[in-house]
Amino acid sequence: MTSHTTVQTFTRGRDNRFVYAVHTDDPTQVFHLDDDAALDHRAYTKEYLRCPVPECPLPDLTTVHRADRRDGFRHLRRDASTDHAPESLLHHQGKAAIAHWLTNRYRQHLTVTIEPLLEGRERRPDVMAVSRSSGARMVFEVQYSYEPPHVWRERHQWYRDHGIVDVWLFGHTGSHMNAAEDGTVTLNPTHRAVIDEGMPLLWLNPFDRAIATAYALEADPYRRGRKLSARKVPATAIGNLSVEPLNEAWVTARGLRTALIDELASNESIQAELRREYEAAWMSRQALQPTPAAPPAVTTPAMTPDRRREWAERRTAARAARAQVEEENRRAAVRRDLHRRWRHDPVLAEIVEALGGEPPVIHVSGAVDDVELGLAHGHWRTIAIADVLLPRGVGQAATIGSMLIALKKRGFTYPKLAMAAEMRAWLEHLEQRGIVERRDSWSFVITAPVVAPVADEPTPVRATRPERTWPCKACGQPLAQTLVDQGFDRHVVEPCASFSARARP
Repeated sequence: MTSHTTVQTFTRGRDNRFVYAVHTDDPTQVFHLDDDAALDHRAYTKEYLRCPVPECPLPDLTTVHRADRRDGFRHLRRDASTDHAPESLLHHQGKAAIAHWLTNRYRQHLTVTIEPLLEGRERRPDVMAVSRSSGARMVFEVQYSYEPPHVWRERHQWYRDHGIVDVWLFGHTGSHMNAAEDGTVTLNPTHRAVIDEGMPLLWLNPFDRAIATAYALEADPYRRGRKLSARKVPATAIGNLSVEPLNEAWVTARGLRTALIDELASNESIQAELRREYEAAWMSRQALQPTPAAPPAVTTPAMTPDRRREWAERRTAARAARAQVEEENRRAAVRRDLHRRWRHDPVLAEIVEALGGEPPVIHVSGAVDDVELGLAHGHWRTIAIADVLLPRGVGQAATIGSMLIALKKRGFTYPKLAMAAEMRAWLEHLEQRGIVERRDSWSFVITAPVVAPVADEPTPVRATRPERTWPCKACGQPLAQTLVDQGFDRHVVEPCASFSARARP
């Protein structure tokens, strides 16, 4: 597995500098500035290169040499119009990195074009490569901004309908990168849509000229008499991030490939074959079991149509119940993983050290499940306290927007509307406790500091509205909030455990 340091370097950017430019006479030709080469190429840059952002009003560039950081380009004349939005500049640098790599790697075999117009002027991919021998087309899309799954599927299907192979490279930072300190990454719905189509999930860091993919370890329990082993397979929810140099990748008729992508595809086929072997062996063993003698035909009345329909309905209900249990178990596992991430995040230790304990306001129930938000409620509340409430004094504003920005700066992705609604409900709870006071629907004024509970001294609480509770799946009684936060859906102690055991057929 790639080291944590390498993953952190990939996701945060060792030095996200302006390192790609295009030629003034032919913007499809990309120029990459190597480190410590600014002085050598300064005159050439001023004469022949320009900013890769097409609508830049002041495209003239120069080079900047830095003793402690990477060399890069800079606008020759600068004003507010040359301060390109970070997402836009990252997108253009990503396109340039792919075009530069394709041009230099496949100069004899591919014709590379940046942002060409396709059939009917319906699509303008970031980069397109056309085979000079067969005419086959392949497009590369660099995606830093978030795109819902249905929009991605529509674009992917358009390319497929026109016989074009599409390769998607998601940004190494921003809304498509939710990486933890331990080197794992949580996939968003668009990532899962890519995997469902059988395509490799890839991220791009254009500044380090590196790509990454996510994998999970799947055990091999299917063959008897062998020691259990684990293989790397493509991640589907949470996976380990593995980083590879872009120069070690290659393109085939299926798209962009790396050694790890081929290994994941091979292992996935092996696991599927082992599952088929295991199922075939199980069916063979069942066939060898002695068949019990059938009772006399006269004692077995024919099943009426109503009886057959009743049995079919029971089987359907049983399958639905099993599917529901499996889905609940999956969500509970994700909740536990999100809870562990929160408890291991250094920001929680900082809060405990600053306040002398965990403030009780981070343990309030939420209306939206942790799984839907992509992080535990306690996690985002801890960050909101550390980055918004504690640094500001009494009388200063605490806005929902500032809390959303704090999460984004720490590399988290989330559904904005749902998260904003949860933050508003939490701030209303703080208002009932006398910590903040509403100014409008998006901003509150801090009226008292957040404090940890004092031993043997009850915390004064104003009259609160009833909080949402989660009933136990076995007995129906409310669950303790600590069990809910850890992903449990039923009590784990007597008498509920005995009740649950008796209830099972």
